[in-house]
Amino acid sequence: MGMIQTTLNTPFSDNTPAIALSFPASFKRYIDLSVGRGLQLFAQSPDTPCLLNDTNPDVIDFYNNLTNPELWEQMEICAANWKLVKEFSDLSANEIYISFIDYLNGIITQEDIQHMVRAIVLMNTDIEKFQPLFSNAFVISHDMFVNALVKAVVNELIILKSIPGTYNEANVPPSFFRSIESAFRSGFFIHLQNLINWQNTNFIDCIDKSRHLAIWYFISRTAKGSKVLYDENKNLKNQYGGITCNSLDLFDALAFIKSDEVKQLMSRCQCYNSNFTDFLKEHTHRKDDFIFADLRLVNQFSGSSADLKLKSYNIQLIDMLSKIDAPWMVLTDIAASELTQHTGINVKQKLINNHELTIACNY
Repeated sequence: MGMIQTTLNTPFSDNTPAIALSFPASFKRYIDLSVGRGLQLFAQSPDTPCLLNDTNPDVIDFYNNLTNPELWEQMEICAANWKLVKEFSDLSANEIYISFIDYLNGIITQEDIQHMVRAIVLMNTDIEKFQPLFSNAFVISHDMFVNALVKAVVNELIILKSIPGTYNEANVPPSFFRSIESAFRSGFFIHLQNLINWQNTNFIDCIDKSRHLAIWYFISRTAKGSKVLYDENKNLKNQYGGITCNSLDLFDALAFIKSDEVKQLMSRCQCYNSNFTDFLKEHTHRKDDFIFADLRLVNQFSGSSADLKLKSYNIQLIDMLSKIDAPWMVLTDIAASELTQHTGINVKQKLINNHELTIACNY
């Protein structure tokens, strides 16, 4: 067996704690039952054939299009506008602060501050450098985008007013700039998430596959927590990740995606959108395969797969794997003590960032 450490160099690179795992010394094909963020996929040799599966169709569509220049183009547009949001926020914050002081001192009402923020936003949208950010070609609906920005900023001002602090007319505190930036970025996030959901309900029909995936990727990178949430109607229901995401540079991820190593790796990948049990039943496995499944809730991209939370489902999967004559490993949130009833598997528990992780394997 060899040690492999969870790579943080993936398109979804974030602060996920690295985990040192003991993989088989050699295998000829890598099979990932729940590829998600690809935390183990991108640690594989680019020469290794891979079968990738995930219950979330957007995940699989994304990997299938990872080497598509049309997706790169849409991601570049999104990344460029993500940078423009900060510049727009920095320009607007000084003007917003003047109105905020009046709001703080009771000179104007909450309704007044809303009108003033809207006026500031609309005035600055006319500046030429911000045209790519506010063009209908990108945001689909200029008015709805402005509404999302104004609502997010006003909500932040209401919160700031409720928090004891010292504000004066002479100087805008750095914390105010950061708060307004987070608010503008949140409005940007909310609008793009709405675009995906409106498309699902046929409210709009002008988002092609590449743009859809670029927006979905942006949401997955900037959403609060470690997973993309869906409701029962398959609509995205996420919150912006907040100040920790403000410094995110999407161009870094794009450079990684366009690298020769990723192109070579993806050329040897076959992708499937199935539940795990069906995937295992439908594919013939060889002794020189290595099968991996990360079932931890922190690595799931879909909140609609409630069965992933059921202990019986995890145990059922391990039962199926135990009958396969190939090395396999499962990462799960289930307590190790609940898996020790299975013979022929090794179970151990690790504490990663105050989170208990159970590792089960047959080698």
